[in-house]
Amino acid sequence: RDTAKNDNYKGLALLLYSVLLIGKGELEKAIEIIECMKDLEYRGSLGLIILTLRISRLFSLLIEFLRKEIVEKKYRKEVVQKVLSELTELSKDVPSYLKPLIEPHIAELYMLLGEYGKAEESLKKALKLAEEAKDQSLICQIYLKLARLYITMGNFKKAEDFAKKALKIAEELKNEFLIKEAKDLLERIRNG
Repeated sequence: RDTAKNDNYKGLALLLYSVLLIGKGELEKAIEIIECMKDLEYRGSLGLIILTLRISRLFSLLIEFLRKEIVEKKYRKEVVQKVLSELTELSKDVPSYLKPLIEPHIAELYMLLGEYGKAEESLKKALKLAEEAKDQSLICQIYLKLARLYITMGNFKKAEDFAKKALKIAEELKNEFLIKEAKDLLERIRNG
């Protein structure tokens, strides 16, 4: 029990250190620190918080890679594969309520790597989990991601179908952000 308590504190310290590294732009070092955390034994509510925060850090890394891809048009494939590997491994052990949140991020990494079939598989898995949880907002977001994926793949019919489904849910939720995103995607599809 003392080992688990100490591991909780070690995990918290490593997590904070990874945040500093991400802030300094040292993404590879941050990934190494986050990888060290997977061997620790977490217990209790603090352990659950640390595990959730560890996942959040990986999401931060994902967002950073996406930002670099969009803004700078550069990223290193092996680093993206490392984050993908870590997220995939982590998704095996997370509480069930976090799984539908992780899969879309895994799909985005597959898209960065040009592995569209695997991206589609991850999004469909996330959709199934979100439907089981009856999380309409998450279902809508996954529909939007599927629409973007199908646009990338050149399947505009499927892209339009998912964008329409997303718009319907977004309007039911009265979520202006999701409504705008769905309408923008539909306009993009129609304009080629």
